[in-house]
Amino acid sequence: MTSGEHELKLSDIGEFSLIERISSLLSCRCDDVICGIGDDAAVLNGGDGKALLVTVDSLVENIHFTLRTHTPYQLGYKAMAVNLSDIAAMGGEPKYALVSISARPDLKIGFIEEIYRGLERMAREAGVSIVGGDTTGSPTHLFISISVIGECPEEEVIYRSGAKIGDMVILTGTVGDSAAGLALLSGSEAPSLSQEEIEYLRMRHLMPRPRLRAARKIASLKLANAMIDVSDGVSSEVNHIC
Repeated sequence: MTSGEHELKLSDIGEFSLIERISSLLSCRCDDVICGIGDDAAVLNGGDGKALLVTVDSLVENIHFTLRTHTPYQLGYKAMAVNLSDIAAMGGEPKYALVSISARPDLKIGFIEEIYRGLERMAREAGVSIVGGDTTGSPTHLFISISVIGECPEEEVIYRSGAKIGDMVILTGTVGDSAAGLALLSGSEAPSLSQEEIEYLRMRHLMPRPRLRAARKIASLKLANAMIDVSDGVSSEVNHIC
């Protein structure tokens, strides 16, 4: 690393360039790693034709969510959902989760318990067991990190890198619901929408549903050459498979 590179800031290069730089510093020492850094989940050889899928994702207060719009229950549900979505993007079935929370000292115990009730509801809907985690303090912001372990027949795992020239780009759901919901929660008006439609869009942002069933069906029928979670936006995510 040159002296100039040492002075670079994250804002200078962005998240994905940082990931590339970190990847260049790391090496894999296990023969059972099928896919490491670079996809929605790591893929490990689970034996007997099974692949283990391992992913981790974090949500930071005032970056990924605000407590002005989310109840603690909704926050817990959403935190689990976005992590399960990474397993879905590989065509897998989530099995186990570990939850780590860093909480401000002023948060009430009941508030934290509500987060876990939301986590448990989403986990229960997906057939996932929360088997551990960590709790620690944070001086300023609430931080939630979740690791999920899933499984998939090894021959059915779908990677980002499998796209071929001529493939169609197909979405399993509707695009923009969450962004519209966030805009409504932030005070934007939508006079052409009914109250029912407004509430639907708000909940699409507050309590998203991972596309587990659809993704698993696509993988089992081998209907796709590549898949990716599009929570960061379709235009940016398409660039990762094309």
